[in-house]
Amino acid sequence: MSQFSTRELKACMLRLLDQSQGTRWPLQIVKQQKKLWVLRPQGWPSCIEIIVSPTSLCLAVRHKNRFWDALMWPDVLPVRSRIRNQWLCNLCEPSQSEHSQLHGLLWDHLCKPLLDYFEKLPSHPCLCLYGNLSGSTYAQVESQDTLRQTLPVKCWPILEH
Repeated sequence: MSQFSTRELKACMLRLLDQSQGTRWPLQIVKQQKKLWVLRPQGWPSCIEIIVSPTSLCLAVRHKNRFWDALMWPDVLPVRSRIRNQWLCNLCEPSQSEHSQLHGLLWDHLCKPLLDYFEKLPSHPCLCLYGNLSGSTYAQVESQDTLRQTLPVKCWPILEH
């Protein structure tokens, strides 16, 4: 990724931070490097990290220093079309991902899906971690009102702002 795309990623992250302020879980910066941002939604347990790079966003769950699951993990592979002078995602059909600016491509593929995910979460959510004896693990956000019959390994309430 070029210096230009690093600036575009930063602009996209600042827009994400700004737009998250009006949501149930405003985002805060945990760590910021040139090509890597780590964010956390306020009110969520500390085991949650949103790791953003120029090519992906991972809503990661860690428990006891172990990667447990990814609640969502959208990818983007930005390329500049020389013929049309548009930014495209190499993972998508060209007509679905054409953008005049890289910022728009990163927003549509990484940030917007995260905000949409948060918007669709149930009322009174909690983060539940599940596992089995074979070592398989997964995480799921569920409503406290309708928790599964099976007992999670760990369960935290998610506080709304």
